[in-house]
Amino acid sequence: MERRPQERRWFWATLALSSVTIVGLVFAAWELVENRFFREADYLTLHYLYITRGVASSLLLAVWAAWYVLRQRRRSEEELRVSREHYRGLLEASPGAVMLYDASLRVSEWNATAERLYGHSKTEVLDRVLPTVPPEKQSELQGFLRRISAGQAVLDVETLRMDRQGLPIEVELSLLPFRDPAGQEYFLEVTADIRERVRLRQKLLEIEKLTSMGRMAAGTAHHLEAGLPPQKTRHRVEERGVVIRDHDSHPGASFRRCEVHEPSLEAARGRHNRAEPRIAAQRSLKRGGD
Repeated sequence: MERRPQERRWFWATLALSSVTIVGLVFAAWELVENRFFREADYLTLHYLYITRGVASSLLLAVWAAWYVLRQRRRSEEELRVSREHYRGLLEASPGAVMLYDASLRVSEWNATAERLYGHSKTEVLDRVLPTVPPEKQSELQGFLRRISAGQAVLDVETLRMDRQGLPIEVELSLLPFRDPAGQEYFLEVTADIRERVRLRQKLLEIEKLTSMGRMAAGTAHHLEAGLPPQKTRHRVEERGVVIRDHDSHPGASFRRCEVHEPSLEAARGRHNRAEPRIAAQRSLKRGGD
């Protein structure tokens, strides 16, 4: 913006100085011709010489000014063409879908990425209402435009757009203000396809959910096990001197392990052998009584 007025000043200053130089050269050349060849000329001849000098100066100035202005114009047009090609190359090479529209959503710019993402060609959308906003997102977009007009930024917002077939597309949206040289306000929208990112994020959330459920189940089992410890009871049942012990009896156990201890078994056998003569004598006395 500061460079253009400076260039204009230099342009007019160069044109004025060059014109004065040309006029001075023409008059100097005419004076030399007059003094060389028309020194003895009459008044009428000198009058014609002055007229031709003015005409020659005017013609030279006109030719010079036309050439200089046309040259500057061609240079400006070439710079503008290069700038537009550079701008177009950057626009088409952008990885995001870029579109430019006014407050009424009438599109004035549409790049190749937008064509691939939404399926609409540039000729189909230029000077038409933006076709990629779903009906349920119209109010959201109007709110974004009001925020931009108020000077607030709208950057990296996840929202929905729709393609040519009306299918929803998850995108990341950035909205920026733009003013053309005439001062008209536009809105520059840049959207990136994040469907793969959303799918991976949902997959990670499912994995985290399953992991959390597994941890909760493991924690619940641990607490249940801690709340019902194995009941280590020791039952002594003496049957003919045999000691039977029940080890580590758990409420959920399906069988019991019993041990017959050899010392107890030997002691029971000894008592049985000592009691046998007494039992035999008692039986004999009983038979005799009968």
